[in-house]
Amino acid sequence: MGIETDQAFECLALESDLRSYKAASEVLKRIFGARPEVILLTNNPAKRVGLEQNGIRIAATEPHIPLNLTDAMKRYLIKKRERLGHDIPF
Repeated sequence: MGIETDQAFECLALESDLRSYKAASEVLKRIFGARPEVILLTNNPAKRVGLEQNGIRIAATEPHIPLNLTDAMKRYLIKKRERLGHDIPF
């Protein structure tokens, strides 16, 4: 097995998540109005923060768990929880 994406970014001296939520926030604002409120489907708390910092109200955050969760996927999600603080409900 190789290394995780966040580890590869560290090796390259990059931040583990370079995403910007500005464009997504602007799309939501254009579709739903000046200050939309959403239910966010994610395990990544940084997504919530990124959207809120760009004017999106988060009514709730629901975890994303694959329907056909394999042992390999479960191990991957547990690593995300341990390394990046993702909200994994198991």
